Amino acid sequence: MTESFKRKLQAYQNGTLPGEERAELEAELEKLEAYQAYLDELMEDGSEPDRRADRAEEDGNGGRETEDGPKRGFDENERLRRKKERRIIRRAKWKSRGITALVTLIVLGLVFGGSGLFTHYYYTQREVGPKAQALREVNEQALGLIVETTMPNRHLMPNGGDPGLLFDLTISGVVQHVWGNKGVSEKEISQNYRFGRIRDTRITSLNGASDLYSTQFAAADEGRLWLPGGSDRKQEEARNADVWQTLSDLPKLTVSELYVSLDREYGQRELDKKFLGLRVAPRWFAARSGQEWAGMGTYTVMDAQGNVKPAQPEDYLNLYVQNPVGARGGMGDNYIPVRNETNREYLKHGALSWKSGLVEALKRIAQSPEVAASVSPIDFASAAAEVEANGSKVYGVVVTGRSEELAKLQSEPWMKGAIVRMGDSALDTIQLDPYVSYR
Repeated sequence: MTESFKRKLQAYQNGTLPGEERAELEAELEKLEAYQAYLDELMEDGSEPDRRADRAEEDGNGGRETEDGPKRGFDENERLRRKKERRIIRRAKWKSRGITALVTLIVLGLVFGGSGLFTHYYYTQREVGPKAQALREVNEQALGLIVETTMPNRHLMPNGGDPGLLFDLTISGVVQHVWGNKGVSEKEISQNYRFGRIRDTRITSLNGASDLYSTQFAAADEGRLWLPGGSDRKQEEARNADVWQTLSDLPKLTVSELYVSLDREYGQRELDKKFLGLRVAPRWFAARSGQEWAGMGTYTVMDAQGNVKPAQPEDYLNLYVQNPVGARGGMGDNYIPVRNETNREYLKHGALSWKSGLVEALKRIAQSPEVAASVSPIDFASAAAEVEANGSKVYGVVVTGRSEELAKLQSEPWMKGAIVRMGDSALDTIQLDPYVSYR
């Protein structure tokens, strides 16, 4: 700001600036943002005195005194000049606010629009991991495989959903439980992501359906599996009679689900052949994974003398399996290698064996540890290593079919020593053909 300009401002303030120069200065004041900002600051500090001054001027009394006493009102020109100055200041202030608001809206639009594009690329186009898959695809697949391998006779129906703004993504699906022609949507699993990390996981029961591993279901002792052995096994077997009686008492056209815990471990193909020709369907096979009681915490037992001691491995055999691991009968048949992956078994046979299919599923889950940890206590990498090293040691199977056909399993020689428990039942007109193995 030059000295000449300052002198003009001083003259403008004193009211001595000629009319033509006054008009030029007032036009200039509206353009100079620096002066407007300076006046805005003055306005903030002195807005209340100015309002009082306006009221005083309107009343015709500026509050000034002279030697002769109070001066009545301001000079008319002085009063008009001061009001005009304040109008200029207020106009500049609102103009500045409008520009600021417009710039803010433009910046917000660019931020949200740009973040939407980057979010879409981040989750659906950017390739991650050794298989070079999109992050959304990897996590959706992992969530579906977790349901298929840890929830007997259930699968996940994905809900889809596109990425949102600010690197948000929601992956969700409905857990379907199907037996016969009947299907029930039991629960919805929803995972919310931000910047590729899970913010929260919600599991919501639907339509009042029971959670297979809830305390309510445990009290009914339904849908349970046990490993072979255990000193209390005979007590569990003794309750089989109630299950067989229930199957016999159910009305015709009833389709049921039966959980069978075998007296020994089978190979999956060996057990699958036991069902050939029967009018029932083995839907899900449970294999030993070493994770049967993962996340259970400390377990203690009482000896004959009444002393409490830590449980030994054989003591756990008296408990039902907390975390079963398994898969449906055709687990390896629909296996398709992902990009950059070579599988000799698949190249040779066009499919994987049941054991290889289960191992591959567990390995793919292990590649998404955050997804796995959010819904299951199982160490999927260890489970995959256990099945791969020791084979498919199947100890349990979930079987569906007409209730009267399931009741006939009682007479099968290989069912001797098994523990059976009911799953779900429903009226259904389905009649299964004699069972044919997947392979």
